[in-house]
Amino acid sequence: MAGFAVFTLASAACGLVPAIGELIAARAVQGAGAAALGASSLALINHTYPDAAGRARAVSVWTAGGAATLAAGPLIGGLLIAAVGWRSIFFINLPLGALGWWLTRRYATTTPAATGRGADLPGQVTAIVALTALAGATIDAGSAGSRLPLVVGGFALAAAAGAAFIAIEHARERPMLPLSLFRMRAFSTATCAGLLVNLVFFGLIFAFSLFLQDQQGLSPLATGLAFLPVTVLIVVSNLVAGRILPARGTRPVAWAGALLMGAGCLAMLGLVAARADPLVPALIAGLSLTGVGIGLVVNAITAALLGSVAPAQSGIASGAFTAFRQTGSVLASPCSAPCWPASARPPAWKSPSRSAPGSSPSSPRSATPPPDPAHQRVAEKEKTKETHVELPLP
Repeated sequence: MAGFAVFTLASAACGLVPAIGELIAARAVQGAGAAALGASSLALINHTYPDAAGRARAVSVWTAGGAATLAAGPLIGGLLIAAVGWRSIFFINLPLGALGWWLTRRYATTTPAATGRGADLPGQVTAIVALTALAGATIDAGSAGSRLPLVVGGFALAAAAGAAFIAIEHARERPMLPLSLFRMRAFSTATCAGLLVNLVFFGLIFAFSLFLQDQQGLSPLATGLAFLPVTVLIVVSNLVAGRILPARGTRPVAWAGALLMGAGCLAMLGLVAARADPLVPALIAGLSLTGVGIGLVVNAITAALLGSVAPAQSGIASGAFTAFRQTGSVLASPCSAPCWPASARPPAWKSPSRSAPGSSPSSPRSATPPPDPAHQRVAEKEKTKETHVELPLP
């Protein structure tokens, strides 16, 4: 309930702030509320459904809802921005947060509280420093330039803080994250797989959003509509996974999802390399196949993680799982930029100083024709009409 309250109030602050600095601060508070919601919701599922079959079905509904809201972000964001403005993407959270708070108060049962546990302040501080430094250094690494020493220092700080976190957690009697959990194969595999899945999925969503708007000229609303088939298929695959997990088990379902993810990514890479025509529908089909695989994988690893820990540790395990997945989400955007094929990168990702082998900047084959002044004026005029916003995902 506290998570819903913090998230809802922070969303209101995000919509009211006058400057970017205040928006970043409000977003940080909003993220703290969202983190509490993610970990608590999985702990509630594990407490409410102790049997494997019921837990698998509940996890499928949980993942389907999360996938639907996250994948539909570009669509909903495009509609709201086009109709009202960017602040509306935060104000829409107010009635949703209030409804969630009421439903939790009305229907959720309280999980058993762990006794003798206090706040692990040193562990929390070192974890925050490590993740913040890693995210900041990764984001700046793609265009470091004169900031290269700062990027190297950021990675060094992340490594040092991560090592300090491990040492602190190993020495404390009641750590924030018991390292003994990672001795369980199911737990360690699920957390690492969750990080990689979010890294792939959100990297693709970020790259596609830029590609469709900057390279293909689609509006934010049209970009959101292009993601609609992906959203529908992800939701369907999550619900189907909940039906087949009790009968097939987590490992076959996870492997099937991983194969579908790989096939979708390879198909998209081949389509871009071959310059398929029409390109956008073909890429959306490949992304949809990847989304189906992700739905199967996330369900399998979530069910495996919850089934591998004792009920008293479900909150800790859920929090660690959520933290690893969100780390993948944070790193997805900067990591996806250099991996996107050069022929399809938006202009902001292209390096003007590089040319193809055997060509020179002045050669007709590699030279970029100067922009038409009339077209440039029209484009600048259109930019003032339409706000280009990448919907932030908590």
